[in-house]
Amino acid sequence: IIVTGNHDLNTLDKLPQYLVRHKDANSFLPRDTWAYEGEVHAVLSNESRRYLKMLPEYNIELASGYRILFSHFLYPDFTGSTMMIPKIKKELKPHFNYMNNNDILLSFVGHTHLDGFAFTPGNYVFFRDFGFKKITSKQQVIFCPALVQDEEKSGFLIFDSETFELSIKKNINY
Repeated sequence: IIVTGNHDLNTLDKLPQYLVRHKDANSFLPRDTWAYEGEVHAVLSNESRRYLKMLPEYNIELASGYRILFSHFLYPDFTGSTMMIPKIKKELKPHFNYMNNNDILLSFVGHTHLDGFAFTPGNYVFFRDFGFKKITSKQQVIFCPALVQDEEKSGFLIFDSETFELSIKKNINY
């Protein structure tokens, strides 16, 4: 499952739907978005640009009888294009409300470039190193490691939808 993120949209000079709605309502402030000064745009073929343009901002899948949300970041900013970074659990409330309203049990997000992963099975956010973890079947958000090249934090996560087991692997090829 592949979804678009803030760097993809920046490369395309495209606003995410969340910010397009705010811009149309005249409530959009450019200072609310990431500054990409000094970031070099990837040189992309027309085919690659078309591919990035067609990626969804999020995807909801049915697996083992329950719904899973996949996005680069949290509702309402699924692409992570704004400066909003939740610092306390209460700031995750809009995302959990979205999950409740759409009958979603689990949400997998990235964007944070954690060294390992994090998950929220209740009132706390737990941070863990790369490795193995069996999570509960309670509603929660799982923050995945970044796939990008980063010698310390790069990795990926494999989830077994039947056993609720996570395997978080560190990339070692860089």
